[in-house]
Amino acid sequence: MKRFIFISLGLALTTGAMAQTAQKKAEIHKEKTEKQLKTAIIAKKDEKHEVGNDLKHANLGEAIKDRKEVRADRRIVHRKAKHLRKAHGVKHPIHTAQKEIRHDNDKP
Repeated sequence: MKRFIFISLGLALTTGAMAQTAQKKAEIHKEKTEKQLKTAIIAKKDEKHEVGNDLKHANLGEAIKDRKEVRADRRIVHRKAKHLRKAHGVKHPIHTAQKEIRHDNDKP
C-alpha cells in the first residue's frame, strides 16, 4: 500500500512539472523558429536578386554558384515552415512571414 501511494504521488508530481515547463519552451521555440523563417526568406530573396543580376550581366558561373545558395535557403525555409505547421499548428507560415516582412518594409 505504501509503495502504491509513493509511486502515484511521484508520478503526479513529475507529470505536473513536465506539463508546466514544456509549454513555455514551446512558445519560446515557436517565436525563435518564426524569426529564423523570416531571416531565411529575406536571405533567399537577396540571393535571387544576385542570381538575376549575374544572369543579366552574363556571369553564368557566378549565377550557378548563387543558385545553389538559393536552393539551400529554400530548403531551410520549407523545413522551418514544416516544423511550425506540425509542431505548433501554424497555418500557412511562409505566407504569413512574407506578409510580415512586407509590412515591416512599408513602415517609414
